Amino acid sequence: MGTKNRFQLSSVLNKNFVIDLVEHISPFLMFILLFAPHVSYVAPIVMVMILAYRNILRESRILHNSRFWFLGFVLYCLAIAINVNESVSNGLIMLTICFMVVLLSESNQLPATTLYSNMMIGLVITHEILLCLFTEFSIGSLLILLVLGILLNYVRLETDSQTMGVLFGCFVGVHAVGWTLSGDPFVNTAFEIDEIVRNWIKFISAPILGVLVFYGTKFTLELFNQVEDKVFEES
Repeated sequence: MGTKNRFQLSSVLNKNFVIDLVEHISPFLMFILLFAPHVSYVAPIVMVMILAYRNILRESRILHNSRFWFLGFVLYCLAIAINVNESVSNGLIMLTICFMVVLLSESNQLPATTLYSNMMIGLVITHEILLCLFTEFSIGSLLILLVLGILLNYVRLETDSQTMGVLFGCFVGVHAVGWTLSGDPFVNTAFEIDEIVRNWIKFISAPILGVLVFYGTKFTLELFNQVEDKVFEES
């Protein structure tokens, strides 16, 4: 009986060790994969595996590793800034940043990080869909869209500010397509942007901007009314 209990205890300890090890390593995998071949295919697959793993653990364990995700995020951004891998596309760079911000938001559950994660999801999914429509679909872009489909479950639209975050991300994402096609900021290969594409970017971004202005005006008026009511209560 004692041997059986020791075996069960050893199994639990080994399982917890593996879980802790994966939790501490996963925030730095995106940085490490920058030095791997075929990163355009490997990185999205690893993201799907991490999301599936965290989804399984969410039912039985609270994940509080925001410090590691923040450090991994900083390392990744520094590596991109010094251009350690020229083959990484704008879409994959933005997806990775979005992925890390979303998991950082899930770990610390702060309103600000939730707003940023909403913004990044809206930005990346708009950018990738329009980029594929203006150029062509590829295996890399399909993998990016697969990850984005999973990340959509992390979008929060409980307040006007969160909705504004998504809309602002979509607005920036539309214009980011033009930056990617022109070779900015990290892509070496540029496409010739004709007037039709430029007009489509303006045409798509205009209604998004209009809805964003509407929500911004509504949010400002509600905030002003709250301040006014508070002043009346205190007087």
